Order: sequence, then C-alpha cells, then structure tokens
Amino acid sequence: GKPEGSMAAPESALAGLSQVSAEQIRRVTKFFTSKAETSVKTVSADFQDARELLHEEEYSRDQVEEHFENLQGVVEGAIRSESKNQANLFVVILKSLLQDAESQGASLEVDPHMLDDARTLQEVERIRFERRLEPAEMKAQGKSGRGQLLSIKDEHGDLVRKNGMLDSTVGQLEEKVRRMQEQTNIILREKLQLQSELDEARRRFDTFSGHSDRRAQEKEAHYNSARQELEDAKGAFAERTKETVDLMRKVESLKLSLQEAEEENNTRLNQSKQVQQLRKLMNQKNDQIQDLRRRLEKYEPDTLGADEGF
Repeated sequence: GKPEGSMAAPESALAGLSQVSAEQIRRVTKFFTSKAETSVKTVSADFQDARELLHEEEYSRDQVEEHFENLQGVVEGAIRSESKNQANLFVVILKSLLQDAESQGASLEVDPHMLDDARTLQEVERIRFERRLEPAEMKAQGKSGRGQLLSIKDEHGDLVRKNGMLDSTVGQLEEKVRRMQEQTNIILREKLQLQSELDEARRRFDTFSGHSDRRAQEKEAHYNSARQELEDAKGAFAERTKETVDLMRKVESLKLSLQEAEEENNTRLNQSKQVQQLRKLMNQKNDQIQDLRRRLEKYEPDTLGADEGF
C-alpha cells in the first residue's frame, strides 16, 4: 500500500532552534522514516511470496488479491503508525534537550546510529540507583537532627536519591514498552499463521465441497473457527498497539517530571539557609582579613624602626 503520511518533522516543531540543531532533528527524523519503510518493505515482500504460492486453480485471482491487500493494509498501517509515534516522541524529547543546551550556551551533537547500538542500550538497562528514603525514615531523621541545619552534601544526596527514583521508574516503563513490542511481534506472527491456516481450510473446503454433507459441515466449522481466531488476533494486536503508545506517553511525562524536579531542587538548594549562612560567614572572614591588613600596615613602620635601632 502507499504510505499514509510522513514522519518528517514539521517546520513548526523546529521553531526556536538554531539551524544546526534543526538539521540534527531532521537527520533523526529521516533515520526513523527509513527504519519504518524498511519494516513495511519486509512485510510486503513476505506477502508477495505468499501471493505467488497461493495462485492455484482452487482460487480466483480476484479473491486472493483482495484478501491479501486487506491484510497487508492492516499490518502496514499498524507498523507505520507505531514507528511514526515513536519518531514523534523522540523528536519532542530531542527538541527539549537541544533548547535547554542552547539556553546554557552548550552545543550538542546527535548520532542517530547510537540508537541501534545494542551494547549502549544494555549498559543503560544495567544502571541502578540509590534507594530513596521512606517518609517514616525521613521523619525519624528530622527528629534526631532537630535544631541542626542539613549540610549541602546532605541536600545534594537527597536530590540524587529523588532523581534516581524518577529515572528508575522511567527505565521500568521503557522495559515494559519493550516487552509489549515483543508481544506485539508474537501476535503478528500468530496472526499470519492463522491467516495461512484459514486459507488452507478454505482451499480444502472448496476442493471437497462435493463430498458428503457431514464432511462439508466439518470444513465449514473449521473455516469459521479459523476466521474467528483471526479476528481475535486482530483485536489483540490493536490493543497491544494502544497500550504501547500509552506507555510511551507515560515515559515522556515522567522524563518531564524528572527535569522539573531537578530544576526545583537546584533552586531550593541555592536558597537554603546553610548556603546563606556560608555566604555570611565568608563575608565576615573577608572583613576580618581586611581589618588585619589595616592593622599590619599601621604597626609595620614602628616595628621596622625598632629593628633599625639595634
């Protein structure tokens, strides 16, 4: 079938980016588009092989063509929709990162081929983070340390634990999405197998339609059963696709929450009492040093005169 849309990033999605960053997003979008079309071509090739095998006398050409075109459209549409959603999600995340980097005066470069590096993905999955304190533990610590200010190191450690929990949740959801995609592929293979069984049942039914009524009824029942299984598989495939999209949206939401939490904690840390006290103490020390310098300058001439008298 013809492609039902393109995954090219619209110009409005690149608003606010420099020409270099916008070009990087176009490169990544092109990469995802190529991946999606490769998957569609693979499925189309499989259907073409099956179409050639089933061009037998028991079938009319119109029946075979119509049946496979319908099934092919369903499969290609699902694959293209899934790939398109993944690409759009990645572009949203990438745009946010590039904008943030540019606002900080930094320059980022994206290598789309790293997204296919199995070793890098496995290393990300092995990352583990520090356990976050439970509310009861935090309350107990507050009571034992009453009257004392938390150190900057403690504040930073608490920020790391909170960020670690958010990153861990994102990782779990991404792993669940991966498993859902694997299950979707299994359903797709089962769907193709059921289609093959349905076609075989149909061929046998047509071949032996002139036999006894009992055998004809058995073939009809088998045909109907296979058709129902195919419909069930189609429903399961659509449900899996919807769940995968929902999970990917949750991953994006959690990543945004992580960024907001980091910004909030950094702001709170800079405004904390211990930081203000440290600044005040540094100012006092500076004043003391200035005072000592003035006193040295005042008494140094007398000291030198006394030394010359000896």
